[in-house]
Amino acid sequence: MTTRIRNRKKTTGYLNRILKSVLIFLVCVGCLGTSIVYLRHQRSEAANNIRKLERDISVERRKVAELGAQLSSAMATNKLIKKNRQYSLGLAKPREHQIVRVSSNVESRLLRKTSGGLLSANFAAGN
Repeated sequence: MTTRIRNRKKTTGYLNRILKSVLIFLVCVGCLGTSIVYLRHQRSEAANNIRKLERDISVERRKVAELGAQLSSAMATNKLIKKNRQYSLGLAKPREHQIVRVSSNVESRLLRKTSGGLLSANFAAGN
């Protein structure tokens, strides 16, 4: 009788180990599956956000193009002359003595003005 009980305990011990192993395996697979689903969800949300941003960018580019067209039509010479007469602004073309001609490199001059001369040496050297 004791042999039978021992054999039953051994069999039960093996079954318990197998069941524990299977349970642990199922939990790990479940965690892995949940992680995969979560990552796919995150990826789809990111793709949707990217699509929305691209759509917004295209809308803004369209607006900029429309504003550029409006600006170019508003800056037409004949319209400016008409507005000048309409509002009695008294604007005229600049005379030759009012025009200042710059003979030096304009980029380096502007760089010197904005940076206080800190970057002008590197720019002049071509770096």
